[in-house]
Amino acid sequence: MQGPINAHLLSISTVTTNKILVADEAFSLCFGSIQLPKVEVLILNSRTKNYSLPLFVQKLGQLTVLIIANYGGCPAELINFSEVDYLSNLKRIRFEHVSISSLGTSLKMSLIMCKIGKASDNCINMFPDLVQIEIAYCADLVEFSVGQCKIGHLKKLSMTEFNELSALPAALGALTSLEVLRLHSCTKLEGLPVSIGNLLKLKFLDISNCVSMSKMPARMGELCDLRTLYMSGCWGLSELPQSVEDLDQQLK
Repeated sequence: MQGPINAHLLSISTVTTNKILVADEAFSLCFGSIQLPKVEVLILNSRTKNYSLPLFVQKLGQLTVLIIANYGGCPAELINFSEVDYLSNLKRIRFEHVSISSLGTSLKMSLIMCKIGKASDNCINMFPDLVQIEIAYCADLVEFSVGQCKIGHLKKLSMTEFNELSALPAALGALTSLEVLRLHSCTKLEGLPVSIGNLLKLKFLDISNCVSMSKMPARMGELCDLRTLYMSGCWGLSELPQSVEDLDQQLK
């Protein structure tokens, strides 16, 4: 195919008939060099059991919406979903009849200046193998739900620049694989849950500019792997538990 296609919306279907099979793998090979400089919405319809994203997807710099729909009898397995890591403008992903169990364990999710509302629980629980979550400048996030604390593989949790988040649930202690916890500039956060003492793998904790924080749990001293603690700008912390002061011996 010669020359660029200047469409803003592109819909591609791979179908199976009695005589002809249009395979996703063949499509990727044949159209890998296609030029789509203006595509903002991409709809991929499939009937195959295993679906591989077309090679050109990672080149769609203007893509904001990606819809992957499967009309086969069983949910399609996504093979190379990591290609979307290259799509810096992607705002929305929709799956229809797609298995997400094959997305792997090295998953990262970033929500920057997004409207989350009550949908955050359903969204994040769809990806139980997430290893990193970054949420920032999401003004409508008032609480971090217990449901989100069921992610056993999570190693990094960053929740920064929140003006309404006032507390964290006790279930935070269930994130036993957590190594990095950033809570920078959560201006209404009043404290940390006692269960934070369960995070024995935690190495990095940032509570800087949490101006409303007035207390820290004594179990902070149980964070045996903690090496970095940022707490500048926590003007409400007039005194620290002795166990927290003892952390000086292990902090870098």
